[in-house]
Amino acid sequence: MAIDPQAPPQPKLDAGPAIENELPSYRAISPLAVTSLILGLIAALCFAENLFLVAAALAVVTGLIAERKIRRMPDMLTGRTMAQAGIALGLIFSLSSLTSTVVANLMVRREATSFTRDYLKILRSGSLAQAIFYKMPYTERLKLAPEAALEKMRKSTGSDPNMFNMVTMPTRTLIERLKQKDTHAEFVKIEDYGFEGLTPVVFALIEVHGPATEDHPAEEFALLDLRGDAVGRSYHWRIHDLLFPYKPHTRVLEAKPVDDGHGHGPGGH
Repeated sequence: MAIDPQAPPQPKLDAGPAIENELPSYRAISPLAVTSLILGLIAALCFAENLFLVAAALAVVTGLIAERKIRRMPDMLTGRTMAQAGIALGLIFSLSSLTSTVVANLMVRREATSFTRDYLKILRSGSLAQAIFYKMPYTERLKLAPEAALEKMRKSTGSDPNMFNMVTMPTRTLIERLKQKDTHAEFVKIEDYGFEGLTPVVFALIEVHGPATEDHPAEEFALLDLRGDAVGRSYHWRIHDLLFPYKPHTRVLEAKPVDDGHGHGPGGH
């Protein structure tokens, strides 16, 4: 068919207004990405309570799932930055919390072990006043001499001397045992440890060797129930209780909630 050069030009087919072609397609924010970010922020609380490590783990898991879905459906979903932030927060808070907990536990064990070995020297010296002195909290030890601490304990047990003798009996018995010829004591291990609120609780096991007698076998054990008074970044330890003779693994550390925001649960007797 011939084209008439005089005919008016035919209108072109329009695909729609130009502004319509320039509008980007709508993409929804991934709910999992939002969840990951929220959980990552909540994970900051794992420094206060280890249960929030679950939130940190979920932040990482939901973030990874969100990223996969966004990559598979980039035209429908967005929020990759939020998912990556949730993953990063979950990892940072959980790893930092676990690291600080491990370091704190190592410090507690090391300091308690050192104190136990020093206290054994006091027991070997045969001084009941010195041994009782370390039952006092650190702040009181700054004010009292060992003899004054012994007298204070004597008064605190009342007018009945039998009460004082009963309270100090394990310590006196261990001191007397160590005075016997060829008898010695050594630190064996930390039998258990935990926290009672802010206060670390440590059970230190001691082995006593010596000639068998009518009252003592050749091998016995003692347990020091230690508590730490926080001073700066370290602890000043005291004897909460001394058990002698003692059967290993019969003292139980009772679980108690932490009330401070530094994170551990078990507490002592």
